[in-house]
Amino acid sequence: MALMCLLFLVIAAHAWSGFEYRFTPSGVEISTLGFRLRSIPLGHIRAYRIEGWSALRGYGIRGVGNRRAYVWGNEVVHITTQDGEVFLGHDDPVRIVRDLDLMKQFAPS
Repeated sequence: MALMCLLFLVIAAHAWSGFEYRFTPSGVEISTLGFRLRSIPLGHIRAYRIEGWSALRGYGIRGVGNRRAYVWGNEVVHITTQDGEVFLGHDDPVRIVRDLDLMKQFAPS
């Protein structure tokens, strides 16, 4: 019983903190609860756009193969990479797109 309570506490902490996206000159880093989940190198990003996300597709870390979603909300930024697709959930997806634009704009040639 104690193990189940601990598991639910970790899940609640994860849902509360959500996902963190860090934009660096080398790409995007995705983390949660202080753990890095994934990095997307800048050179691998082909395109990105804002999309809606329905509850039927699920929340949390979703996907298999070359499609991954990191979502806790109803809007995502859909990033197409040379290796597949990544969906970043955020309550302000315009901000994510702006940060991606800035990252690409100031990328070394």
